[in-house]
Amino acid sequence: MSDLRAGAGPNRHDTPDVAAQIDGLLATRLRKLQLPPNLQKLYKDRNDMINRRMAASWCIRVAWVNALVTIFDVWIIPAARLPYTLALHLLISGSFVISATLMRQQKFRVKDHVLVITPCIITMIAAGLLGLLGHSTDMFLSYLTMGIVIVFIAMMFVHLKLRHAIWLGSLSLLILSLFMLRGPIRNPAEYVQIVLFFTCSMASIMEARRIQNIYQYRMFLLQTREELRMAETSRRNEQLSSLAYTDRLTDVPNRRYFDEMADTINAQPDAYLPLSVCLFDIDHFKNLNDKLGHLQGDRCLRLVATCLRGALRNPDDVLARYGGEEFVLMLPRTDQEGAQMVAEDIRAAVLALAHPNPGAAEGYVTISAGIATSATADTPVEALLAQADDALYRAKAKGRDRVCV
Repeated sequence: MSDLRAGAGPNRHDTPDVAAQIDGLLATRLRKLQLPPNLQKLYKDRNDMINRRMAASWCIRVAWVNALVTIFDVWIIPAARLPYTLALHLLISGSFVISATLMRQQKFRVKDHVLVITPCIITMIAAGLLGLLGHSTDMFLSYLTMGIVIVFIAMMFVHLKLRHAIWLGSLSLLILSLFMLRGPIRNPAEYVQIVLFFTCSMASIMEARRIQNIYQYRMFLLQTREELRMAETSRRNEQLSSLAYTDRLTDVPNRRYFDEMADTINAQPDAYLPLSVCLFDIDHFKNLNDKLGHLQGDRCLRLVATCLRGALRNPDDVLARYGGEEFVLMLPRTDQEGAQMVAEDIRAAVLALAHPNPGAAEGYVTISAGIATSATADTPVEALLAQADDALYRAKAKGRDRVCV
């Protein structure tokens, strides 16, 4: 209820530069789309948590699949080599489980790509060793293929920057080539064919990943632009709403705002009891306008409004320009004594201004006030306002520059 009592405006966001930057990026050719550092950071901040969770889930699934494969190796691998095989499978599953655990720790500082690349490289090395332990060309190629497939899936579906995916692919191809040289394959043509096949496959995945990143960036830019437009529309609507409820001269809420707040209080009076209403009127204001002009009269109104605004104590206090030289102050949960203290402070503050008023006997601006208080829910704000108006009339009749209750 207090958001407009002092003429507060909506929150302002410095977004035009970002909006223009996004429009420029969306106008570029799609294949050349790259996010600048500020938008890259925003993109990462927005997607970091969900990407970590997806990568952690993928790591756990790889660990489970590897554990299932291990069961079949019990019947495939010779008994003498089985302990080494189980140890290598344990190394693979363990590395992925550790990576998944670290990804789920928000305070862990290691970069996400390290937690993806490391278990993948461990898998490639372990797959090559498993193939060598099998002493079979088919088994050798089978293990290396399973290892490289895991790498392919990581590059395509786990969120990695393109340069990190290139590093992972290059390291994997290097490990593949080294194991192929030491493996049971002795035909150079077959060796070249296998390496070339995986290299071409890797290059295709790199291009697909690059295109995927570009489309993800474009979707991010479109979404961000829409959010900025909605935020700007909301800000302008708030500005219009603020203008509709604010007196432009004094920059305090107007009569319309006061009436709506009065309706709110009347709907649930018990929440605001005791309720006090103070009505203020600038003494001899017409004479000030006649002798000094309307510009000085407007300045006087702004000065008095500043004094009134400075006297507000609680967030629920409602100040409004009621009309002409009159101001109204509604004080929820304030008894008569408290309201009288507030009104006297305002009267003293206006008096301390010593603002000239040749039309007054004192020679400077003073203010009179009337107060009405209710401790029961059966007295609407309008009735309190009428009582405060009667008290203000008595203050005027008694010589002005005073507070009556």
